[in-house]
Amino acid sequence: MRQCINMRSLSDVALVLQNATELSYCSIWNCEEIECVIDLVSLSSLCSHVLKLQMLVLGRLPKLCELVSVEGTPMPLRIFSSLKYFHITRCSGIRKLFPVELLQGFQIWR
Repeated sequence: MRQCINMRSLSDVALVLQNATELSYCSIWNCEEIECVIDLVSLSSLCSHVLKLQMLVLGRLPKLCELVSVEGTPMPLRIFSSLKYFHITRCSGIRKLFPVELLQGFQIWR
């Protein structure tokens, strides 16, 4: 996704992704309104796709402040458990990258 207008998270395009069989790669660039990648409040239709995500690339997202917005919702521990590659650049507003609960689902490479 590039230069999206009025998009605050992936949840805003949930209807588009609903018919996708598998989402393994996601790249979001130059979307000035993005505040978080995943909004757990409205994640339900995206959940199966996000659980299979292997590559996440984020860049030039000035309003991005957190990767996952929880807002009192219980966090699925395996939400990024398939993630193998993560790249973030020019996201100067980031405050919280991975909540502690989410780190429990990661595999550690040695």
